Amino acid sequence: MKKTALLSADSSASDTNDPLGSKDFLLFFRNAIINPRSVGALIPASHALSAKMAEICNSLKPSALVELGPGTGVITEKIRHLDPTLVEIDEKFSKRLRKKFPELEVFNECAVAFLENLDQPAGVICSIPLINNPAAKRIKAAIAKSRSAGHLEWVAIYSYGKTNPLNGCGFNNEHLVAKIPFNFPPARIWLNS
Repeated sequence: MKKTALLSADSSASDTNDPLGSKDFLLFFRNAIINPRSVGALIPASHALSAKMAEICNSLKPSALVELGPGTGVITEKIRHLDPTLVEIDEKFSKRLRKKFPELEVFNECAVAFLENLDQPAGVICSIPLINNPAAKRIKAAIAKSRSAGHLEWVAIYSYGKTNPLNGCGFNNEHLVAKIPFNFPPARIWLNS
């Protein structure tokens, strides 16, 4: 990954007038109604889910950290101290992420394209819904290819299903590391390495 200046001119500090995140929730809700398959959840990730994902990242200490599909940045908020690179396909979410996290690099592109150009080892948090995503096969193939090229140290992914969404992507270890009942819907976190 090459660090580039991708921050827009309006990427100022976080919203001090919106401490409860109502702008994020409204943006999430609007996108969920307009294109539910692109969002894949009914509401943003819970505090419990984002805290567990942060705990995983903190314990694994990746060479570099990438968050695929950060949406409005609920998990990003918990891992921002690790300087993740954010990859978000939705233009409105990307713009919001740049505004909330001006210190982080945000790519407004498809995860597949990003993974195809990944040129250094990284740990990945994947928040992209794969159960109902029409591009799931392409995303999984890109993850498998990056893994076989040695560019993925690990991938932590959460899902609302009972099975690992990355099963069959060539990881040596696939573990269910947590069940998060205090999320809607309840989620499971899988660690693939």
